[in-house]
Amino acid sequence: MNSRWLALGLSLACVITAQAQNKMPVPVEDDTNAPPEIRGHAAAQTPPPPPVNSAHAGAPPPEVSAPGTPYSEAMVAYKAGNYDKALGAIEGVDPAAQDDNFVILEARILTELKRYDDGEKLLKDRIQAEEQKQAKPAVLDELLLALGDLFLHKRAFDRATKFYTAILKDKPNDPDLTLKLIYCHIGENDLRGADQLATKLSPFDPKNPYDDHASYYFARAAVAQSLGRTQDAEDDIQEARTNYGVTITNRYLKTYLHFFSAANADTKSGIAPTPAKQH
Repeated sequence: MNSRWLALGLSLACVITAQAQNKMPVPVEDDTNAPPEIRGHAAAQTPPPPPVNSAHAGAPPPEVSAPGTPYSEAMVAYKAGNYDKALGAIEGVDPAAQDDNFVILEARILTELKRYDDGEKLLKDRIQAEEQKQAKPAVLDELLLALGDLFLHKRAFDRATKFYTAILKDKPNDPDLTLKLIYCHIGENDLRGADQLATKLSPFDPKNPYDDHASYYFARAAVAQSLGRTQDAEDDIQEARTNYGVTITNRYLKTYLHFFSAANADTKSGIAPTPAKQH
């Protein structure tokens, strides 16, 4: 009798132990190299990788993005504003080993160095290759965005508008694309069109209220600056800084300052040429 109870007790103990092990938390991955916005919030389990042609198939494969690789070194230098060093880090890499992210980074570096023709050819060649593979729109959109940004940087506003508008078919009402289109309208002396687009933006996206974009404030600032209301523009940028912090604001400020500093070189007033009484 005692032996039967002993055997039953041992069996129960094994079951309890197994259940306890099943409830043990899965160790959290080391997120030391995770992006700053998600550091400290790594999921308990590693999420499945995105589909190859998803909108965020943006992460290069580990062998490309690992520390010490040309891509990694170029990205660090690019973010630091050292564009010559960034280009030097990736020059000579076998084109067959370059994914879309590699090409986009190189094109953005060339854009900052004002080597627009080289950047345009690089992107158009990759777009043609992706179209031949019948890539999904999300893949092409990232390449088209880099091409639109190149033409915005070059102040070829009509061409930039063409590519931004093409992306809007897949991303209607995207606030960052809308902001870039506002810059294009201002650059083409169309304050009315810029102001109409600005009214479509909101301080936050009701569907994604925690998204880190400051498009609304920079759109207001751009229109105000173009009308000569410099203090209003500065107030809008300060409000963006208060709401979104320095890092996110500076990301938007880079394009804003480039746009208006280039306008300074073209006009005596220091702002993009616009009708004086547009409101």
